[in-house]
Amino acid sequence: MSETTTTVSAQNTARLLLTTRTLTLVASLMGAASAAFMLRHGVHLTPDGWEYWEGSISLLHGRGYAYYGEAPIRFYPPLFSLYLSLVQAVFGESGRGLIAAMVLSAGVVNGIWIRLAVKLSAGDASPRGQLILAGFMIQFIAYSYVAVLSETIFLCFLGAGLLSVVNLVEREQAGRSLAPALASLAIFVTAIALTRNAGLVFVPGFALVVACKGDSRVRALGAASIIALAPLFAWGSLRLLLDQGDSHPVHLPDWGALQNLLLQLMTGVPELFGPSRVAIGAGITLCVFGALASLVGAAFRKDTVIPRAAMRDVVIVTATGLAGLVALMSTVTVGDPLSGRFVWFVPMTAMVLLCAGQSWLADARHAIALSAVMMAALIAQPHRIDALPYRFPTQVQAHQTMSIDAAQAAGSNLEHILPPQYPWIVKRRGFALDHRAH
Repeated sequence: MSETTTTVSAQNTARLLLTTRTLTLVASLMGAASAAFMLRHGVHLTPDGWEYWEGSISLLHGRGYAYYGEAPIRFYPPLFSLYLSLVQAVFGESGRGLIAAMVLSAGVVNGIWIRLAVKLSAGDASPRGQLILAGFMIQFIAYSYVAVLSETIFLCFLGAGLLSVVNLVEREQAGRSLAPALASLAIFVTAIALTRNAGLVFVPGFALVVACKGDSRVRALGAASIIALAPLFAWGSLRLLLDQGDSHPVHLPDWGALQNLLLQLMTGVPELFGPSRVAIGAGITLCVFGALASLVGAAFRKDTVIPRAAMRDVVIVTATGLAGLVALMSTVTVGDPLSGRFVWFVPMTAMVLLCAGQSWLADARHAIALSAVMMAALIAQPHRIDALPYRFPTQVQAHQTMSIDAAQAAGSNLEHILPPQYPWIVKRRGFALDHRAH
């Protein structure tokens, strides 16, 4: 009887594994297809995206990390431009190549974050929750990836880093070596830092969770030091190598600026769940975080020790990262508000945690309630479409020193590109801005 039970259990596990892998693959493909549909009229180039694009073309032609006019790019790390150059080497140096880059990253990030939810569910993820999460991610990513922004690959590395954290917990509980998971984590955290400067705020959270792993405090602190220092060393070394001394102006924090940042968060996150003008986003945000709070002290099955420990670490990393963003932007002058692209990871993490949490609950009614909240977030996503062109405000006074001959040098490469609405671009380069860019 015991042998029969074991066989049935193994078959169920294999069937569940096949189902989750199929769902991950289908979600990746549908996510890529949805992103391609959203980009069918062209890809937006924001001010930052314009510079990343120029850098990618220069890298592709062996001119270094520079603008078309060969002036070095002093603001941004090069990893995103390198990614764009590699994709354009295959799909062509034009808006088509940039669209391909966005579509590929959209597919990958869908798969990674769905896989994260499955791992947090300890192999017993609710099919209902997985399907709702996949539907949410497919829409959320497609609606977000309409512009060339470094966050499009940052979310890939952040999700992969969180997966490494979950792997660390599993290996620790099983008494296996932590070295493979630590090595992959160090790589992904370094990639986060080399993708965008603000990615450095996530380093302390990853180092903190590593410091609590293992049976030796000395080895744990040593591993945490590597996780903290490796990205800092790589980021600092590249800045020296590329002579990137310029950055945003730094100032002393003040209470008024902090209040403004918190207000931006309170309005920005709801806008990612639905437009705040109809209060859809605000209501869903309250429900989502209320549902997460309901997991504290809830009745769980006895076999959820490992995934709940992993969930705690995921919360630590994302919470410290968010706190780091608030601290960073209260001391650094940034033209963009602390919303939109800066906090895309917040709704994504919240939905992943809801999907995983409902699979551990002992009370089926509680799990259904969490599914209902997730479904509301899923249904509200299409409401964001009408706001797409307005989520990327143009900084007309910024970046006036970009290479003067950029557009003329680009030539036909500008096909399928919706450039930022710079009056100086229109006058100097003779652009005829597509009406969809307005």
